[in-house]
Amino acid sequence: MKRSVCLFVAMLVLASIMAVAQPVMSVKITSPTPGIHFAKCSEIVITVDPQIQGGEIKNVSLYRNGINVTAKSKSPWEMKLKNQPPGYYVFTVRMMAKTGEVVYSDPVPVYVGDAEKGNIAVNGEFDCGQAPWSLLLQGGAVATFEIDTAAGISSGAAAVVTIDNGGTADWHVELQQPFAVDSGHTYIISFTAQTTQNSMPIIAWVQMNRDPWLLYSPAISATVEALSDYGPFSFVSPATDHQTLLRFNLGNYGGTIVWLDNIQVIDVNLTGLEDRKPMNAQTAPYRSLLSQNYPNPFNPGTTIQYWLPEEADVTLTMFNLKGQAVRKLVQENQRPGDHSVLWNGTNEAGERVPSGVYVYHLKVRTADRTSTLSRKIMLLE
Repeated sequence: MKRSVCLFVAMLVLASIMAVAQPVMSVKITSPTPGIHFAKCSEIVITVDPQIQGGEIKNVSLYRNGINVTAKSKSPWEMKLKNQPPGYYVFTVRMMAKTGEVVYSDPVPVYVGDAEKGNIAVNGEFDCGQAPWSLLLQGGAVATFEIDTAAGISSGAAAVVTIDNGGTADWHVELQQPFAVDSGHTYIISFTAQTTQNSMPIIAWVQMNRDPWLLYSPAISATVEALSDYGPFSFVSPATDHQTLLRFNLGNYGGTIVWLDNIQVIDVNLTGLEDRKPMNAQTAPYRSLLSQNYPNPFNPGTTIQYWLPEEADVTLTMFNLKGQAVRKLVQENQRPGDHSVLWNGTNEAGERVPSGVYVYHLKVRTADRTSTLSRKIMLLE
């Protein structure tokens, strides 16, 4: 009995010593400030303020949209990202002590270029070169990946992949970039494509970047007939994984040229980081705006509002969480300014849809660009 008591006391003393030995840590991003806009292809300087008491810093790591992009192990605690392509980025930093403890900063969202909120695909318009895109070739495939600065598809540049030999399987030529998904988040994929091969399928997916190479999205297939927009395609991630790949499978058609542009992956959960209400012409930004529907949740009807900076071809579509189109609410050319539409919870046939979560997706196309915005909506019985 006495031995047990001594052992218990020793364990308490050891636990007390360990608790005292744990460092007190905090870290924050002091620059840039949340919501700031940078010009496309800018250099972004991230300044960090790490604080530790009772220990030493091992490293400070910078994450962009959940992906680790760089790290430092000593001051000055400043990290530079050069030639940043257009996109909506959420930066966070992680500080690790030499004893293994970690702490994270609050997220800092920023815009680069003409980026839409929630779009986490990086350099989807290829305005700033190839990075972070790369070409994966397997099975004897022979192909080249270049930037066509005169493509005239969606912006001033586009990806062009020339396939000399497509390999022995239809997944041996893939254009890809590092990606991150979070469990339960809804993602909407869209892109613009053109090919010299008539009726060529292009398949997009998000895949684990290690064995067993699980798919976090269904195989999203689009048959490319001519220069056009493809999507939106919606999926819900079944897991959190920040070491994935966004991939475009370009098939095994030898002697084919493929152009890709305006690649967007909207994380619908990120579009609610701030309220984006339509506003008047004196205070409005140059981007289209999409507000959260009101009321939400709703029954039997709800109003969706959006704002256009200029005349545009507008498509507003309601999707279920399987990515299936439920109802096309708008498809027409519209004037600049405020717009609203009522959805009464019915499909194209006028039938009441089941209660649950849906996604409304706004695509705005002008003479020089295409943008997409999405938000979640909940229908109650």
